[in-house]
Amino acid sequence: MAFNYSMYNYVDLVPAFSEVVQRNRLLQTLGIFKKVPSDHVKIAVDRLIEDTRSLINAPTSRYGSDYNTTARGSYSSYLIELPSFSRVDSISAQDFQAGIRKFGTDSEETYTSLLADTIQKHADAHAATVEQYYSAALFKGTLNTPYTQDKLIDYNDSFDRDFLTGTIDLTDQSLDVLESINGFVDQINAAAGGLFSKINRIVVFCGAQAYNKLRFSPSMKSYFQYVSPLDSGNVVVQRREILGNVSTFSAPGMSVDFVKCEDVELTDNIAANEMVFVPLFDQSVGAYQHIYGPSSRNTYLARDAGPAEVFNYTTESDLGEMTIHFESSLLPVVHATGCIMKVTVTV
Repeated sequence: MAFNYSMYNYVDLVPAFSEVVQRNRLLQTLGIFKKVPSDHVKIAVDRLIEDTRSLINAPTSRYGSDYNTTARGSYSSYLIELPSFSRVDSISAQDFQAGIRKFGTDSEETYTSLLADTIQKHADAHAATVEQYYSAALFKGTLNTPYTQDKLIDYNDSFDRDFLTGTIDLTDQSLDVLESINGFVDQINAAAGGLFSKINRIVVFCGAQAYNKLRFSPSMKSYFQYVSPLDSGNVVVQRREILGNVSTFSAPGMSVDFVKCEDVELTDNIAANEMVFVPLFDQSVGAYQHIYGPSSRNTYLARDAGPAEVFNYTTESDLGEMTIHFESSLLPVVHATGCIMKVTVTV
């Protein structure tokens, strides 16, 4: 049952919060992470990536006694506390009676405009935080969580599956770039094992130097004389109305898209001469999860509301001063570290 905000004289702002459009938030727009609620602030994360080769049937004798068997997953559970984020702002009579002009207009600020502006800022701050946490989890396999018991979460260690690694020298004019990329893709597909059939596409997140050098390398320019650099299945092209300022191209003949990382939330976690190959699995695999939990700052919500990605609401003082509360918990979990490849580029 939905939490009754009006019972406590609260106003739920989440419907308005959800309407704020976030453009050029690459990782969120691509929908890589599956959102999963948790009733608890600490969760047990199970080892997901398992050897599923036994799910492929091998030939057996028609009249024999040999059978294929299904391997049970190798699971190891441990507790991780969900990182928590909160913001509080207030609006009083002084804020809209001071005659302050609303930015970019000739109109004075009003209570309604101040509230809308606060919701916008809360939404922007949340989106920036999510993008940064997603990029840290995907590109580094680590999360800094200073206010939890685990100061640093390292999924490479947690799941005992290190990132794949590779190198490519783009200063070599004789290098067949596409052949090298094909080799990287083969390694990722082999690492995925029985999950190969669940990979929809591979997205390569590139630092600026790596992207520029690759896109305009002699062999790549030669390929693009004959084929379009934008495949119809390109993940950015399909979302161009939201990712209008994101540079991209596709590898000819492959389901591989290269994307240039320029937003600070991404560049903090990827080097300028680095490429990170991330296979996009079917959501049913659960390879990448965004886990959120219940409120911890408001006891009413903690007791009765259940988990939510975002809590955004107002409370009112006896004299009408409005306080805008924001709270969220966010834990991106990357189970598929062993299928992600980090490539260092010589530029």
